[in-house]
Amino acid sequence: MGLVDKGVAPGVQSRFAPDEFTRAIEQHGLKFRWSRALLCTCQLNAASEQYDPTCTKCYDGWLYINPLYRIESHLPNKFALISAVFSSIAFDPTRHEYTPSAWTTGQAVMTVDGHNAVAYRDRFVGIEQRATFTQVLLRDTSDVKVPVGWLGRTREKQLTAFRYEPLEIHYAEDVNDNIFRVGVDFKITTPTDLVPSQVQWVVGRGPADGVAYSVSYDCRPVWVTDDAQFGVQHSIGPAAGISGANVVQNLPRTFKVELDWLTERRG
Repeated sequence: MGLVDKGVAPGVQSRFAPDEFTRAIEQHGLKFRWSRALLCTCQLNAASEQYDPTCTKCYDGWLYINPLYRIESHLPNKFALISAVFSSIAFDPTRHEYTPSAWTTGQAVMTVDGHNAVAYRDRFVGIEQRATFTQVLLRDTSDVKVPVGWLGRTREKQLTAFRYEPLEIHYAEDVNDNIFRVGVDFKITTPTDLVPSQVQWVVGRGPADGVAYSVSYDCRPVWVTDDAQFGVQHSIGPAAGISGANVVQNLPRTFKVELDWLTERRG
């Protein structure tokens, strides 16, 4: 039987409890560094939508800013700490849908509090996750510390830098078959809130200047919102204790992410 008094339309109205969602995400979620994606001005050519490969501000046409810039403009951080429920998914070829599964594809689903307006190409660094990555670098002996990150570096400088912050080095070998060992040839520096851990070569050791070397290392995986498939984001229902008064509720946001080096346009 519907409600008819006090001007309330017939029918039963339900109400979610967003605070319960928030508590569940905070208690059971993982911590991430969330950065909002911003198109670089080098993509001004809208017809081709191509980034300028010589641009020194971006990598692949994207910049990243602090999503909470308006209230944290006094901080230099280009990220905000956020909790998210993280689950793995796989593609079901029979139904052409993504389904929960063991982690095999480099893709996952994340759910965050409804007040966090996550958008396409946003970036999440899993500070409570570890992944193993390998790459080839060129030695630059002008600095004993190897730079970390490609954003804001020229293409030439990117060749000398770790793509991700190194947490542990498993193996390092140069083009001349020389093997380099932690504690003998290099050490990993202690990170701070603003400076990541870095490989620091012992003076006089390591590859010669300009020599290529391959390295395998543990890092924090970087996830990108590569396909913004959002579920329900808002619900209109009566506020607690106020029969018939409609209010907008911010429900949790769920979206698909992919490891950044697997995306079509890496962020």
